[in-house]
Amino acid sequence: MNKKEIIALSLTKEISNRELLFYLENFESIKHIVSSKLGKTFKEKFDKVSLFDSNNEYLDKAEQQLELAVKNETEIITIQDNNYPTLLKNIENPPPVLYCKGKLYDAENVSVSIVGTRKATNYGRLVVEKFVNQLVENRVIITSGLAYGIDSYAHDITLQSKGTTYAVIASGIDKISTDRSKKLARKIVDNEGCIISSYPFGVNALPPYFISRNRIISGISKATIVIESDAKGGSLWTAKFAVEQNRDLFAVPGSIFESKSKGTNSLIEKDMAIPALSVDQILKHIGFLNVTNNIKKNNLVFNNTEEEKIFGFLSFSPKHIDEIANGVDMPIMNVQVNLLTLEFNSMVRQLPGNLFIRNID
Repeated sequence: MNKKEIIALSLTKEISNRELLFYLENFESIKHIVSSKLGKTFKEKFDKVSLFDSNNEYLDKAEQQLELAVKNETEIITIQDNNYPTLLKNIENPPPVLYCKGKLYDAENVSVSIVGTRKATNYGRLVVEKFVNQLVENRVIITSGLAYGIDSYAHDITLQSKGTTYAVIASGIDKISTDRSKKLARKIVDNEGCIISSYPFGVNALPPYFISRNRIISGISKATIVIESDAKGGSLWTAKFAVEQNRDLFAVPGSIFESKSKGTNSLIEKDMAIPALSVDQILKHIGFLNVTNNIKKNNLVFNNTEEEKIFGFLSFSPKHIDEIANGVDMPIMNVQVNLLTLEFNSMVRQLPGNLFIRNID
């Protein structure tokens, strides 16, 4: 079946993805469907909208989609095309048509999806930084959903690390909703990543579309990592699909007192997810035999004993400057000066709210 006919069928609300996949597997064209034993049923189903008329509205709409794709520098890929993602093709009921803006890589390039809450904590953002940096070092494509929070932060850190990222969206390529998301999408494309949608041009995002989007996020990925999620977080849908698709699922354990860790801790408790403790562990589990880990091993050099004492008190859990001053029994002015020097030397990082941690690099 040619691309225009496939797009036309995908735009027909009366035809489900499952039905369309059946037609694609068994028929060479719409005309072939109509002339077969199924033809009578097909004609009855489209009694009011004739898909077998050369001038029908859905073929016209398909032509419009092809024109919009050229205008928006987007490629429309069908499941019959050679560059349709291999992993995605192997899930149950894969999307028959993808709209892809940017560069879609071949099957030899491994994608790992990172998803999580829209209300990320400092802990969640730090985990994203650590995991993404090391995954990018190993040339892994980072896939997420462009949503505010963990998703967009995963895209941002990938770009900062000069890596490749896919963003799967729940609307048409031309209907990305917020200015921030539009800007991030442009950066992803400019840096040889890809924006992927199963929805045609002109379609605005609706709540059910995000669930369909999540199936693609997990389906296109070798593994999914849930960084943070509340007990009913949307990223748990992605986790559910990853399990159904027989993909590796990892969840980052968190504090039992933190609501944003309830979902991830629950996935681990139910044996749905493997605790994500390190990138080495994740990569080896999904089959990377030679893991590159360029964590800096530099010897720490301090200018004075106060710096050393402050650094020794700090950890990867954020501490307020007042807590640091009390913990090291030092005047706050001394703490401020030494923290500034430690930060300048990339040994300490300041977070919003006068919070400090050891630099995760």
